[in-house]
Amino acid sequence: MMRVVSTLLLAFAIVASSAFAAEFEKEDGVIVATDSNFDDIIAANENAIVEFYAPWCGHCKALAPEFASAAKTLAADNVNAVLVKVDCTVEENLGQRFGVQGYPTLKFFRNGEDSDYSGGRTAVDIVNFLKKKTGPPATELADVAAADEITTKNELVYIGIFADVDGKEATEFKAVASDSDYVFGISSNADVAAKFGVELPALVCIRTFDEPQVNYDGDFSALSISQFVNGNALPLVVEFSSTNAAKIFGGDLKDHLLFHATKAVFKEYEDVVSSVAKSYKGKLLFIFVDVDVEDNARILEFFDVSADNIPAVRIINLAEHMKKYSLTKDVTKESLNEFVEGYLSGALRPSLKSEPVPDNWDAEPVKILTGENFYDVTKSDKFVFV
Repeated sequence: MMRVVSTLLLAFAIVASSAFAAEFEKEDGVIVATDSNFDDIIAANENAIVEFYAPWCGHCKALAPEFASAAKTLAADNVNAVLVKVDCTVEENLGQRFGVQGYPTLKFFRNGEDSDYSGGRTAVDIVNFLKKKTGPPATELADVAAADEITTKNELVYIGIFADVDGKEATEFKAVASDSDYVFGISSNADVAAKFGVELPALVCIRTFDEPQVNYDGDFSALSISQFVNGNALPLVVEFSSTNAAKIFGGDLKDHLLFHATKAVFKEYEDVVSSVAKSYKGKLLFIFVDVDVEDNARILEFFDVSADNIPAVRIINLAEHMKKYSLTKDVTKESLNEFVEGYLSGALRPSLKSEPVPDNWDAEPVKILTGENFYDVTKSDKFVFV
């Protein structure tokens, strides 16, 4: 009998010890990781987002309240995920181990395997990202009340309504939802369709910006649905900020038109830019960059923009070696349309920082090339050895 009691006490001690080990230090609901406990934290939690930060970093300070708010929501909603933070000024080994080169760096861990975090940096974005990763790709909406709840809680949601939620159209819809970080709902309820004024099969985008409801009118293939999702996920012209940078640069749409100006100058051109943006929705992402925001200084430098040459319009393709294209005419609806059409057709030449072409560039057998004449010379009918 004593042996049985001793065995039970030992087993209880082991369980209690394990439970205690899983209780890690937290600040505002966020687990504090160190070099000594990091692996234990990741092993104890199936899903986690880890923030590698520095206390002096302004972007890190801005993220802190969002991270804390998200952590509390995740706990309240019983989501199988945690948020973790690592102070890289103290835990230098962890920063080196995960290749951290800037702050904050966010990584998503699932079953111990890490990947770059691709969601936004607001509390809502973080929560939605983890709910998508830990739950079904699309939330089932049994009735109008469920549809009201999902649209009230989220700034952006895509709702598919089908006669058969396991049919071909619905399957294509769920495939897109599974690969997306956005919020999706699915229903077969006729009252839900009536609420949005659509007939089955239907797909609607409900959002808190621009048009509050956008109805899908394409075929129900995954490719077409994905284009609709990406084309309506952000405002026609989105203002760049540190909180939405991940959404802008991490999205599927890699062709970006950036309008650099002050807020006052942008206001003068907003109608023109929005009109052109509407014509190319889903093809280019139109972005306003406020030149007065200190955090945007590196973007301005990259695109060779200063307060003296605004408004400045650039196009960049993030997938093709970051090639840049510059609008050299005054900003009008006509010039913007011509600029975009030239880019999409391949007629535009990339912009290169260049010395002026010397007057005697072709006076000798060996010619002098600069960024300004490189294209004309190398694309001629003659063989060119550079």
